Amino acid sequence: MGLWAMLKGEEPSFFQQKSLPRDTGQRGEYLIAYALKHGRLKGKYRIFQNLYIPTANGTTEIDILLLHEKGLFVIESKNYQGSIFADPQNRNWMQVIKKQPYGFFNPIRQNQIHIHALAQYLNIPTEHCTSLVVFSNKSRVTILPHTYPQTFVIRRKQLLSLLRRQLRQMQKLYFSRQIDDFSFLLERTINVTSQQKQQHIHQVQNRVEPPCCPICYSPMVRRKGPYGEFWSCSSYPHCQYTSKLQ
Repeated sequence: MGLWAMLKGEEPSFFQQKSLPRDTGQRGEYLIAYALKHGRLKGKYRIFQNLYIPTANGTTEIDILLLHEKGLFVIESKNYQGSIFADPQNRNWMQVIKKQPYGFFNPIRQNQIHIHALAQYLNIPTEHCTSLVVFSNKSRVTILPHTYPQTFVIRRKQLLSLLRRQLRQMQKLYFSRQIDDFSFLLERTINVTSQQKQQHIHQVQNRVEPPCCPICYSPMVRRKGPYGEFWSCSSYPHCQYTSKLQ
């Protein structure tokens, strides 16, 4: 968002950014949540991070959720740099850094999974949810036209202006008591045990062969290291998740 965003308080100052998480994914989620918390959006709302929503097969993890009286904004953070080539109909998208391509799972499809699970958990229509895929400000996103309703692929600096524009066009859906009731249910999906988080990782990995990365949903690949073979995310270096070979 830059200097102007810092002056408005919508982005951490240069001094604050020194203490941001070093992990690329966590850093992106932090900056999005910071913008939401300091963006002074109108209406009653709550912000949640890292929700483990129950599904028929286990859980699905939502990066960031804006629960607003006018609807729910489900945010999938992709703090990727370089050129992003996005075809909404394809299973995988492509990131290119210094002419080197890296594939990663289509985040629109990924967020659709989140939205269906969330709607079922809260017993609300999926139409009350808006899907936002948010990339780094340092990315260049090329996305083909798509027919996914209420779905936006943007860079982080566009987030607040998009939300304000959308909220002006939307009608109020929930009263204050309903927001509180939803918040109670959602809080329960944050305070999960380390064992439950580990179960989520195993569940995501075992969905397909080869296994999926539980962080970015890209396929895992077998690699060799000094201590033998292991699974590594195919989206390395922007996702550095690894796991032992079972």
